[in-house]
Amino acid sequence: MPPALLDLILPPRCAGCGAPGALACPSCRTELLREPAPRPPDPPPPGLPDCWSATAYDGAARRMILACKERGRSALVPVLAAAVSACVAAWAACGGVRREVWLVPVPSARAASRRRGHDPVRAVAAAAARELCAR
Repeated sequence: MPPALLDLILPPRCAGCGAPGALACPSCRTELLREPAPRPPDPPPPGLPDCWSATAYDGAARRMILACKERGRSALVPVLAAAVSACVAAWAACGGVRREVWLVPVPSARAASRRRGHDPVRAVAAAAARELCAR
């Protein structure tokens, strides 16, 4: 049974901590934005623009991302997109300079997209872009 259908039949549990009642509880949503900061690859390639993330890839944030990507919990896309758009807003406010924003989803491998049945990274980036454009 698809996870989205299960969420309609059974009460949802938080993808970050397992608490009943919501796909992402308030505590885990907060963890998604605990530390927006630059996180470039190490070593960064020459000419790489600023690379930011909303939080470190661990704990509840990691569990929610994996639930969306690997376990088909596509209902988490708006939650993750809100974290991405808030992170972009934090980056854009840094330094008081108007900045051009590019959201670049790292494409999933074709085999991974086929296995998953969707491209969650693209879905999160598209939802975040819509949210940013609506601001």
